[in-house]
Parts: sequence; structure tokens; C-alpha cells
Amino acid sequence: MPIGHGCAASGTGAASKAPGRRLAALLAVTALALSACATTGGGDAAGSGGASSYPGWAKFLPDLKPAISACLAQPVGPAPIILKAWPMNHGSAGMRIAASNGAKVDCVGSLGGDGKASLHAAGTEPLPGEAEVILVPVGSTVPTGACWASENVAIGGSFLGTLAYKTCS
Repeated sequence: MPIGHGCAASGTGAASKAPGRRLAALLAVTALALSACATTGGGDAAGSGGASSYPGWAKFLPDLKPAISACLAQPVGPAPIILKAWPMNHGSAGMRIAASNGAKVDCVGSLGGDGKASLHAAGTEPLPGEAEVILVPVGSTVPTGACWASENVAIGGSFLGTLAYKTCS
């Protein structure tokens, strides 16, 4: 799946019978489609700026979605958040996940959409860039404060969670 999926719209139906009405209808449908894709409104990751405009590892969210879903389906602990994720070889992705009880696990999930994932003990040292950008699934707590920004992320019309990232050093 390529990074940076877009939204498209087309006008059809009665409005396509007259050129002036067709243009007006096309413009109206395009405006609606673009507003529905805006990430700040929980739209597609490719909305305003697209996934490639997200900081750090989050620019790969569209490609990582199947692995994220597979890993979060595992018993990773209460209220998990993804601290970092990265593409790997052989159709898989790795991620570090933290639970609200402080436990951390590493997960390797399939990018093929087959739901396969395996959990591994997390290392004791933080990964480079760990927790600078996090994905907070539904049911987990989004960090707030002066040094955090957040936005809802949906990919392929499916809500993935809230992306939160540090804005201060």
C-alpha cells in the first residue's frame, strides 16, 4: 500500500446534463470530499497535509495500519499507546507499545492484513525518538499540556486513533 492516499470526488447524475450545472455540482462535491478528508475532523490521514506531513515515524501510518491493528489485538496490557513504529523486511513492521501500568512490549506485526503479530520483551533502553510521536488508540489517554499537539487520524475511512507529538524539546 503506497504512502499518502488521497481523496477523490466526481460529479454524476442530473447535474451532469448541463455544462454549467455540472461544473457547479463538481465543485460542490469536491469541496465536500476535501472537507471530509481533513485530519483535524477525524478524516483520512491524507487530508490537510497528508500522512507525509506528520512528524517522525507517523508519516508511515497508512502502510503500518495492518501491523498496528494486529499488534493492538494482542494482550499488550491496559490502555496501550504506540511509542514508535517502523517498517521492517519481509512484510512486517515493528513497534514499541506501552501500557498504562508502565509495562512495555515490542511487537512485530504483519503488513499483509492477516492479523499475525508476535510480542517480545521490550529492551530497557528507550529507542531513538521513542515517545516523541505517539499513537493513542480509542480508550487510551491522550497526553495534554503546553508541549503536546494532537489530531485524530483515520485511514481508509477507519478511525485509527489520536496522533500526539511533542512540540517542545
